[in-house]
Amino acid sequence: MAEDAAGNLYGTTYFGGNANDGVVFKFGTGGYSVLHQFCSQGGCTDGSEPAAAVTLDAAGDIFGTAGRGGDGNYGVVFEIANGRYKRVYSFCAANGCSDGGYPLRHTCARREGPHLRHHAIWAARTASAKCTGSNRRKR
Repeated sequence: MAEDAAGNLYGTTYFGGNANDGVVFKFGTGGYSVLHQFCSQGGCTDGSEPAAAVTLDAAGDIFGTAGRGGDGNYGVVFEIANGRYKRVYSFCAANGCSDGGYPLRHTCARREGPHLRHHAIWAARTASAKCTGSNRRKR
């Protein structure tokens, strides 16, 4: 799980939600709320079955991976910013799936700004990617 500056916790579940393909959730002083239910788009193009922790960037945007779903059912990298879900990348988009698939690791917030999305995709598909620090934002 990841924690924001206010102490709210963010995470994913592998099962649950309307399609039983997992959710992104927030848990804090206001209780528990679901931020996104996976497989809510036709063909599960938004992803399904997330199995890894999420990461928060300095702005409080959430980044994560779902191990299935996407255009070819090889998984996705997603972002939730200002309460809106966005699929950032669908795996196995490159010729011969040279970009990988089935991401099961969490994303890393090593960089800020426009480089974070690129780094999140790299970290999710690279077995040797190592995150430094934690998924906890500085207070």
